[in-house]
Amino acid sequence: MGSEMCIRDRSISARGAFTAAVLERLGARSIRITGCPSLFYYGLPRPVAADERLLSFYRRVGVSIHSGLERNIFCRDPLRARALHAAVLSDMARNANGPRIFEQGNMLEYLIARHDGPYQEKLTSARKFLDLLNMGDLTPDQLVSYFVSIESVEEWLGKARDLDALIGFRFHGNMVGLAQGVPCFYYCYDSRLKEFCELYQLPHRDIEQEYEDPVRIMAEHDWSRVNAAVGSCHAEMRAFFEENAIPMSARLDAP
Repeated sequence: MGSEMCIRDRSISARGAFTAAVLERLGARSIRITGCPSLFYYGLPRPVAADERLLSFYRRVGVSIHSGLERNIFCRDPLRARALHAAVLSDMARNANGPRIFEQGNMLEYLIARHDGPYQEKLTSARKFLDLLNMGDLTPDQLVSYFVSIESVEEWLGKARDLDALIGFRFHGNMVGLAQGVPCFYYCYDSRLKEFCELYQLPHRDIEQEYEDPVRIMAEHDWSRVNAAVGSCHAEMRAFFEENAIPMSARLDAP
């Protein structure tokens, strides 16, 4: 299929510079760096800006978690990643008006967040989660109250739209906010996340770095660079569709 696509298509879409370099080493030519198509779910996103409320205790912060990270899914240091989960959740519980923790399909996370689960089952699962992260400063009841279960893309987008910021370890877990102009911050545990953060000029830290307040970093970040980078990727994506005669959806072509 790959060789057939190279013959038929005029160009290849790559998600970032690293991926483009790998494709070039494999003999590919005419590569456009477009980023991830899901960023343009609503067309060109609204410009991102950090609102003043981001520095208020009453800020609404979402945390996109990935508590099941292991080396076999390309995480460089699972123990460090879990320690950062604990640091972020503790920080947001102390310094925000109740974070929203988005489960991502991991069974333990789902049992805490599910809408129809028995409350005692939720508490039992929450205790296991806190033990996994070695957290003693949150109670199971608190954790259950923070967790959010998502059952569709539209629900995910809708809940992210009302937040002041998103922090976390999941690329698409933050992108549902970025696609709607919500600031986000990433913890990078593999080359894929790093590539996207560098492409979009997003605030991020490698998991090996010391913990810093992600909210303060977002508040001080130059979001004009992000907006320019996203606009450039949108233009590349449109050009890729046009030169390969791929019908553009009304969403992608939206201003």
